[in-house]
Amino acid sequence: MMQNEISRKNDSNRYSIHDLFQDNHFIASQLGSEQESDAYWKEMIEKGVVDKEDYAFACRFIDAVQIRPECISDTDILNLWVDIEVTNKAKMKKKKRFHLISVVLGMIALFALILSITTIIPDKIDNYSPLFTTHAILEAGTDIQLYLDDNKPVSFGGKEAKIAYNEEDITINNHEIVLKKELSTDKKQTLHQLVVPWGKRSMLTLSEGSRIWVNAGTRVAYPVNFDKKKREIYVDGEIYIEVSPDERRPFIVKTTQMDVEVVGTTFNITAYGENNAQRIVLVAGSVKVRTINQKTETLLSPNEMYSFSNGISKIQTVEVEDYISWKYGLYHYNSEPLGAIMEHLSHYYGYSILCSPEVSQMKFSGKLDMKDKLDTILEGISQIAPIAYQYNQGVYTITNK
Repeated sequence: MMQNEISRKNDSNRYSIHDLFQDNHFIASQLGSEQESDAYWKEMIEKGVVDKEDYAFACRFIDAVQIRPECISDTDILNLWVDIEVTNKAKMKKKKRFHLISVVLGMIALFALILSITTIIPDKIDNYSPLFTTHAILEAGTDIQLYLDDNKPVSFGGKEAKIAYNEEDITINNHEIVLKKELSTDKKQTLHQLVVPWGKRSMLTLSEGSRIWVNAGTRVAYPVNFDKKKREIYVDGEIYIEVSPDERRPFIVKTTQMDVEVVGTTFNITAYGENNAQRIVLVAGSVKVRTINQKTETLLSPNEMYSFSNGISKIQTVEVEDYISWKYGLYHYNSEPLGAIMEHLSHYYGYSILCSPEVSQMKFSGKLDMKDKLDTILEGISQIAPIAYQYNQGVYTITNK
């Protein structure tokens, strides 16, 4: 089948880089290398149907974008484009300019295709970044969702959900039971995913006893049963976690920017994927933090906050309650500008809130009950502050009275 496709595509009996990246069989063979596929392409090279250098370059490109697509920098991608241009200029001096452009465009399309393929297959926790791209159901008003082994979500109405794993069962909201024995035993190491939309929260108890409070707009991926050497989960959003002690198996929380390792401790981690700034607030115990640009680990003590933004890390002493009150449904703020308060509300509820320059710098202290509706909160603030608010087509506007 592949031989016929080659002959049909290229009458000159030469398979170019462009043809390779248009060939589904070639892409599939590189994403899942098998001896039979390798032997086939080796034969095509020996017959002169495929140029050896073209084939090596194409393999290198796919390997680069397949293994860890989240690690490819803009510079790396630019260098690949330069390599493509140099290779094609040397081989196609006499061909039309539009053919080079089509090759580059084809490479861009291939890059997008491979990213989409690798994000659909969450085969192990180590390659954690792509896990959530297919489950981005975080809009305000949607249900809390639990994705099980069959990748079909179980949805929960209401503002909160309590999910607890034990050796045999999954208890949901204290009454609904999902039997693990109904799931195939060979899938117990695959990941379950909890998706909590804006305006809602969840409580998750893992199979080894660790308890996680999951804030709004957050996704957590975790195995049904952890392996014997370590316990790993991935977080996109904000959680408060009480880790069950186990000296033989460290507990590791992975985000896009950090790895946080503990044995038994309590801490809060904020790591929303769309926000470059991430932070850890340690309540009790100790944690070791390693960011993407660090070779050494940072050790935190209770009441310390580790923040990481734009490649810069910082440690400072904080009032812990200000950062963990959300797990009780409260938002504490101490002499904060109204603009920052509204940004927090916007982030939590999933609505755009625009403040005029005059009111954004007003400072307030107090607490808000995040279980209330956004309109109720804004009405309460307007009763104690000289502000007015309006709602129009999904956007709240805050101005002076």
